[in-house]
Amino acid sequence: MTKHLYDATTATGEAVTVDTGWERGRQCFFLTVFAGEDVRYDSDTDARSFPHGMRLPDVTTVLGGLGLALPETVRAALTQDEAANAAPYIRHHPAA
Repeated sequence: MTKHLYDATTATGEAVTVDTGWERGRQCFFLTVFAGEDVRYDSDTDARSFPHGMRLPDVTTVLGGLGLALPETVRAALTQDEAANAAPYIRHHPAA
């Protein structure tokens, strides 16, 4: 699984950390948003339960619903990860 981490601020001013990436084994993306130690969103427990796993548009839609954007550098990295079926690695991105 790849992991892309970045800090962001929601439209309401809440500081969060976004953790997203490509799950090689499941062939889909994951998304978790933390506010401190509290989980604000976790794709693994989302009631919509994306039947075929999260796709990149799903990641963007969920983030938008939380008042967050997906930085272009992260979007590009996720696109590359999916295309390459990337092996595990972790990358920290600048704050959004």
